Amino acid sequence: MNLLSSKRNTTVDFLRGIAMLMVVLGHTLTGSMKNAEQSLVYNIIWAIQMPLFVVISGYVTKYSKPISDIKELWKVVKKRTFSYMFPWLVWTIIIRGIIFSQKSFLNLKWLVFHMDSGYWFLFTIWIISIIYCLSDYFTNKTKTVGVWKFIVFTSIYLCFLVVVLIVGYLGGLSLLGSKLTLYYLPFYYCGAMFGRYQYKFDNKQRIKDLFISIATISFVFIIFRIHLFDLADTPKDVILRVCASLTGCIALCGLLGPLYKNKAKAFAGVVYIGTHSIEIYLTHYLFLTPLNYIANGKFEIIIIPIINFGLTVLLCTVSIVLLEQNKILAKFLYGKDI
Repeated sequence: MNLLSSKRNTTVDFLRGIAMLMVVLGHTLTGSMKNAEQSLVYNIIWAIQMPLFVVISGYVTKYSKPISDIKELWKVVKKRTFSYMFPWLVWTIIIRGIIFSQKSFLNLKWLVFHMDSGYWFLFTIWIISIIYCLSDYFTNKTKTVGVWKFIVFTSIYLCFLVVVLIVGYLGGLSLLGSKLTLYYLPFYYCGAMFGRYQYKFDNKQRIKDLFISIATISFVFIIFRIHLFDLADTPKDVILRVCASLTGCIALCGLLGPLYKNKAKAFAGVVYIGTHSIEIYLTHYLFLTPLNYIANGKFEIIIIPIINFGLTVLLCTVSIVLLEQNKILAKFLYGKDI
C-alpha cells in the first residue's frame, strides 16, 4: 500500500472539482429559480455535493504519514487548524461580519449555535479531521497490525462519534455544528477506509464494476422517487439520505473517474477548480447570481441559471488568479502558501 506520493492525484482533483461545481450550480439554481429544491437536478446535487467533498477529504489521508508520536500529532493538528480555521475566521468575522456588516457573525453566542450558517464546511471538516488524527494516533500507539488495527481504529473513531453525540445531546445538536459533524463523520470514515484498503480491489475489475453498477442503480432509484431535501431528521430519513449520498458518490466516482483518465486534457479546467476548491467555496458567495433575476418562463429556467453559473465560476476563477499573485493576500484569505 502506497501511503506516500510525491505526485498529485489529479483524478482526485477532478472529482473535487466536480463537487465544487455542483455546489456553485446548486446555489445558482436556488438564486435563479422558484422552487429549485424540487427539481431533479437539485435533488442530485443536494445528495452528492458535500458528502463527496467529505469522502474525498477522508480518501486523501492515504497520502499522509501515520501519526505515531505526539510531535507528529501536534504538527498535523496545527496544519489542519491553520488550513481550515484561519480562512473560516477571516471570511466569517472580517469579511462577512465587519466588511459586509452581517452583525450576527460578530455575535459569538449566536455563532456557536449557528455553525451551519456561512462557511460551516470548514469548521465541520476541521473537527472531523482532528478526530481522524486522534484516532490514528491512539491506534498506532497500540502497535496493532492487520485486521486488529482496523478494528481498533474503528472503535476509537466510534468513541469520538459518541462524544460528539453526547455534546449534541447535552447542548443541542446546533451547538458547534454537532449535527453536521455527526452526519459527515461516516462519510469521512468511508473515504479514509477505502483509501487505506484500495489496493485490495485494484486488480478486481469485475467486482468493482458490479459494486459501481449496484450503487448507480440504487442511487437512480432513490433520486427519482424521493425529494431528499424535504426529508425530516428522523433516523429513518437520515439513513435514507446517507444511503442516497453514499451510492451517489460511489456512482459518480466510479463512472467519472475512468472517463477523466481517458480524457484528462479535456478536463483541465475542472482539475484547476478541484485544486482551488477551498478558494472557490469561500469566494463564490461574493459573485453568486450576478444576473439577479428569478426565472419564470420555460426558456428563462434554462438560460438564466446557465448564465449565472458560468459568470460565477468565471468571476471566481479570475479573482483567485489575481489574488494569488500576492502571497500575503493568498495566505490571509485562503490560508495557503503560493
